[in-house]
Amino acid sequence: MSGKISNFLINKNFTKLWLSQGLSLLTSNMLNFILMIKIFEATGSTVAVGLYLALYTLPSVFLGLFAGAFIDLWSKRKILILTNAAQALVVLLYLGASDKIWPIYSIVLLYSMCDEFFLPAQASTLPAIVSKKQLSRANSLFMMTMQATFLIGFTIGGPIIRLLGNQGPFILASLFLMVSALSVYFLPKDKPADEIKFSKNFDENFEKIISQIREGYSFIRKERKILIPLVIYVLIQVVMAIVTILFPVISQKLLAVDIRDAGLILITPLGFGMIAGMFALNRIIDRMGKRISIAIGSFLAILGVLGIVIAAPAVKLKIPVACFSTFLLGISMVFSLVPTQTLLQENTPFKVRGRVFGILGALTTIALAVPVFVSAALVDILGPIWAIGL
Repeated sequence: MSGKISNFLINKNFTKLWLSQGLSLLTSNMLNFILMIKIFEATGSTVAVGLYLALYTLPSVFLGLFAGAFIDLWSKRKILILTNAAQALVVLLYLGASDKIWPIYSIVLLYSMCDEFFLPAQASTLPAIVSKKQLSRANSLFMMTMQATFLIGFTIGGPIIRLLGNQGPFILASLFLMVSALSVYFLPKDKPADEIKFSKNFDENFEKIISQIREGYSFIRKERKILIPLVIYVLIQVVMAIVTILFPVISQKLLAVDIRDAGLILITPLGFGMIAGMFALNRIIDRMGKRISIAIGSFLAILGVLGIVIAAPAVKLKIPVACFSTFLLGISMVFSLVPTQTLLQENTPFKVRGRVFGILGALTTIALAVPVFVSAALVDILGPIWAIGL
């Protein structure tokens, strides 16, 4: 695997995009942890923390579709530069927010709005700088970076507050984002995938954007090579989100484990499963193809969920069975999500790539919201065992 990574690092453009992704995600995760602590300390309310997370995902619902259309009409490199630079300035606004939660809510909304342009632009840029043959490996490395920055960001958030005080983390975050912007600044200049002349009439311009969005939807609906991977991607994300939000309930009610040990018992094997999946994925794809990999991943996801919900509570060795089940879930995430994203990138023409990934982000957010809230409500109404069973 290290040899494969070194091959990518020779590709300077990939390294620039990868550095930008790593710094951007590390900053987001570190700030999320720090701000959730601030909000909880100021209010003592988990609802207030939940509202923060809801506001962080909200722009994806109403802005994701428009962002995708805009990305196809402008230089993706410029979008990556400007969104990173804008976020570097936005995080400095936290310096004046202190412990007031409403300013924090407003600022996180601005920050997340920038992400709605950055993430699809990044996903659309990757196929342009990596060969089709290496796209699966590039996506594997990006997913590994995503998980690593999540763990590192949430781990260093507390120590950084102690080391730099209440204001220092936001200055550090701004510096990270400026380096991220500088990194993508040195990517090759690119032209818009599609060019539309805008007039001074707002209604006409708005109609042109809507037309672009319709074109994106029409393309997805007609192309089975795009529609099927997109649906699978969203469904896998939904399953993982439901299992994640029910982890505390699973640990306490089904496994009879202290909630403070849930991370060690359930999350750690998940991480090891993802690492194992990264090492095995490329061999599976090279020998059997992406579609077989997705099928294996989907099957392992079913086994993992059944293992946690049914098998683990029914046997004496609850914890080993639960650990193995979440290990399978980790492998399934990699085997399912990486090939589906790769298929989307390979089969989507450059001119509609921004719209496809913008729509993917919006649909994923909408699809996640309903089952996550419903499953959480069912736990309160019916109790954990019935809710998980349903």
